[in-house]
Amino acid sequence: VPSPSLSSSSPSSPSPSLLLSAASLFTPEEEIAMGPACWLWDYLRRSGQGGFFLPLSGGVDSSSTAIIVYSMCRLVVRAIEEGQQQVREDCGKILAEPGYVPTSAADLCKRLLFTCYMGTENSSRETRHRAAQLAAQINCHHMDLNIDGAVSALLGIFQLATGMRPRFRAAGGCARQNLALQNIQARTRMVLAYLFAQLMLWVNGRPGGLLVLGSANVDEALRGYMTKYDCSSADVNPIGGISKQDLRLFLAYAQREFGLPVVAEIVAAPPTAELEPLVDGALAQTDEQDMGLTYAELSQFGRLRKQELCGPFSMFRKLAGAASRPPGHRDPKEIADKVKHFFRCYAINRHKMTVLTPSYHAESYSPDDNRFDHRPFLYRVNWAWQFAAIDAELQQFTAAHHHDQPPDDRQTVDAEQQQQQQRRPQSEAATRAHLFGIATAMLQEGGMDATQHHHRSSKAASSAPYKDRQTDHSERTSACNCGSGNGGGGGGDDDESDGGCQLPPASSTPPAQLHRGSSHIFRSERDDGPIHGSSIGTTTIGGSLTKSQSTGAGGYGRVHCSVMGKIKDRPGVPV
Repeated sequence: VPSPSLSSSSPSSPSPSLLLSAASLFTPEEEIAMGPACWLWDYLRRSGQGGFFLPLSGGVDSSSTAIIVYSMCRLVVRAIEEGQQQVREDCGKILAEPGYVPTSAADLCKRLLFTCYMGTENSSRETRHRAAQLAAQINCHHMDLNIDGAVSALLGIFQLATGMRPRFRAAGGCARQNLALQNIQARTRMVLAYLFAQLMLWVNGRPGGLLVLGSANVDEALRGYMTKYDCSSADVNPIGGISKQDLRLFLAYAQREFGLPVVAEIVAAPPTAELEPLVDGALAQTDEQDMGLTYAELSQFGRLRKQELCGPFSMFRKLAGAASRPPGHRDPKEIADKVKHFFRCYAINRHKMTVLTPSYHAESYSPDDNRFDHRPFLYRVNWAWQFAAIDAELQQFTAAHHHDQPPDDRQTVDAEQQQQQQRRPQSEAATRAHLFGIATAMLQEGGMDATQHHHRSSKAASSAPYKDRQTDHSERTSACNCGSGNGGGGGGDDDESDGGCQLPPASSTPPAQLHRGSSHIFRSERDDGPIHGSSIGTTTIGGSLTKSQSTGAGGYGRVHCSVMGKIKDRPGVPV
């Protein structure tokens, strides 16, 4: 749709495509309102389907998706009013009414968008009310139902087969039972969504079916805060490339521009999955408490991970450096804990990203694993080298803070500058070498039983200058409980698995020699050599190292993945 400033230009004015005025630029909120809307319309008219089906929970994400469809209807009606014949023909074809001309966006939305609130005994009255109010204000076809019967039937099958019935944590169940009961509710909604999408047009006497819309945002995808094959699994997802923070701004815009007063209640409500029992009718579960991170923190971490190409260590350095300057003043230890928690959860839940619903590509921070963010989906959950480097850097921050306390009257400025220069490496390369040496020493003190194992002769022959450094390591696999539960193995939904090991304090060690690879990853001088530093002897390497790490793969320059019983080495470990 041409903007008013371009369509009203005189014949003697420059070409509209060359104009760059304030009226031709859109705010991020306007881009969210129009970009995904045009994408949905184009996909719908090409798919041959007759509309959309959306599980509407009354939260920020599903409400944003519903409003984007409403915005699509507004754009379609405006284009038809401006005389765009192709849009009019497409509209009649989609609705199987060749002569139909929508009178308003609300009229078109009633025919194109079908929503359903799928409540359970754990759902609150507030979310049910907000979903119904939003559906009424955009005039979509809305249903309200309870799915407790379907959930109970599935649990009954399990009880019939095993003789046991899981319980929520509030009723005395363990974490596995609690998560299983949450996941079965979420997955039941996905099954019902596809059932309704296939048959709702049949119920209304129209041919064809409906496209199922997903409503999972960027932050939940990165954190893995979703059930695999729940309502995040759909045909298309218009908000899959947009963060929660940006969606909140979009909803505030939609409230003003589209006249949707219920949106204020939706934005003000705390995000919650409503999968655990209520306590006296009130929420006992919120997203941010469950995740251990706020959505603002997830948004910041996501931008650093993708746009700044940060791994755990470099992300910590950026955040800790920024926090040391006003007005931040955040505790570096708190930042380190948050970064570690984020990357543990990211690694545990990477398997969910491989089946992510195709999404509208809105931002460069998109985590779309299949199209715009190609990465390995098997990471070490404990991030041993990176977390050890964070701990070493944290010790330096602590030491620097201690030494930077206000001097007493006997100290001079020259003496203070001299002390700072003595405790800080003189170059960036020296800093990296120093941190790598400390991290290596910390890993060598980890706690896994490891004796020396001889290197293969072929490796030794090809690396004679390093022959004296070769050590033997045992082939015992670590017995530490890293990433316990399904989530730790990357095959389930156990978001509560920390998947990491506590590393001991650092000890002094000579700086290790480093070189920087083409992928900007710190690696040892020799990929197949032992870890640099003093001879390991009977000292143990990191308590959570895998078998492949303890048998001569040096410097953590490679990812070692056991596939079909064979060890596959792949470069690309983010630092």
